[in-house]
Amino acid sequence: MRKLDGIGRRWWARRTPCLVSPRSVLALAIASVHVFASTWAKEPATLATRERREHFVEHVALALAVDSRLTGKARRDQVKQRLWMLIDHELDQVGLPAIPGRRYRVWFDVAEAAPLGASFNYRDWQIILDKKLVDQARRPEKAVELGELLYHELRHVEQHYLLGRWLVAQGRVREIYRVLPRFFAEAARYDALPAGPLAKTVARWYAQFTPENQATLEAFTSACNAVRSAVKRREKLAKRLAEARARKRDGGLRQQLEREFKGARFEEGLARQGYRKLLPRYKHLPFEADAYKVAGRLRTLLARRLAE
Repeated sequence: MRKLDGIGRRWWARRTPCLVSPRSVLALAIASVHVFASTWAKEPATLATRERREHFVEHVALALAVDSRLTGKARRDQVKQRLWMLIDHELDQVGLPAIPGRRYRVWFDVAEAAPLGASFNYRDWQIILDKKLVDQARRPEKAVELGELLYHELRHVEQHYLLGRWLVAQGRVREIYRVLPRFFAEAARYDALPAGPLAKTVARWYAQFTPENQATLEAFTSACNAVRSAVKRREKLAKRLAEARARKRDGGLRQQLEREFKGARFEEGLARQGYRKLLPRYKHLPFEADAYKVAGRLRTLLARRLAE
């Protein structure tokens, strides 16, 4: 009888393992890993990840390594095409759709973009990179500046699309047309952003569209336009003055141009002063604070890569 009782206890022990047995602990750990992995998989990749930064650094360095015999517009055009391909690839990797009927996910151009060096207009859905910066990118420090600015603007493109997806998830579908052009708003309507850490980050960006922040943005945009206009006027007068001095005639015209040139330099100084005054407030806007933070992490990686 005792033998049968011992056999019964051993059989029951095999059927009801202790909760703190090694086998139970291992099973619980595996289950936890599966839950964590499934949650992590739902979080989409973004430009804020190290993987995307490292990929961008490697390929922007290759894009700038064009034929040294090319100069001027020929060099800018080649750099533009290479950068545009890189921009499109990066945006594809973070889930942005292509512009309907086009192969690209954002318009891109190399033109005047003073004083910031680059800009993104979400209404036109276009990134503009300053052509002077592209010409100067043969120098390593300017190449680093170019890469950082371009990644900054790429982050703005991503921000707007993520914010549109977040608005869809919140059931505020009509508001997506406030942050996205129509063709991207329609795509975002069927791509709601899932709940998670990224959604919480995007929710904070919506403060960009408060009346106070929009007023700051408009004032800063006006200051940038004033600097751009002043620079163009000063450069135009500088060219005319150089031509007048080369002719060595018509002293009255030369003196008039010199006075106008001094006035243009003074106006440019005032415009830049207004720009610098507004810059700190501009950098604290939700979109800008995030983009400066994300792109700022690129500087050391890019400087190291270009030094190789």
